[in-house]
Amino acid sequence: MKKLKVYCIYNAEGSIWGELNYLWKKYTYNFKCSLCDITHNTFLEKFEWKEKVKGLKFKLETIHLDEQPSTLKKITKGETPCVVLENENRYTILLKNIELDKIEGDVDSFFKILFKKINDFDKVD
Repeated sequence: MKKLKVYCIYNAEGSIWGELNYLWKKYTYNFKCSLCDITHNTFLEKFEWKEKVKGLKFKLETIHLDEQPSTLKKITKGETPCVVLENENRYTILLKNIELDKIEGDVDSFFKILFKKINDFDKVD
């Protein structure tokens, strides 16, 4: 496998105001970010998520909308939350919101699907 990097991009801003806005929309309008459901409990990062990320053989970074580099922002505009694979400065969306939503917050299912997508990508590339 080549040197890969995976970006998990939340459908929320990372600033304090962004976080508060997300929580307000979540509890007032039932707004949700399917990726947040996978990585976090109500307020904290899930222990299972942290442990899985520690054991990866590739770099995985979770970032908010306002933390994306401009090249990534162009690809993910209107697609968040999503998971993007970077391979030799090329970006590919591996998981879109509809797929993340079907995972229903399950960390193990997320990584099972992610590994399959990366392996499928590596075979094609």
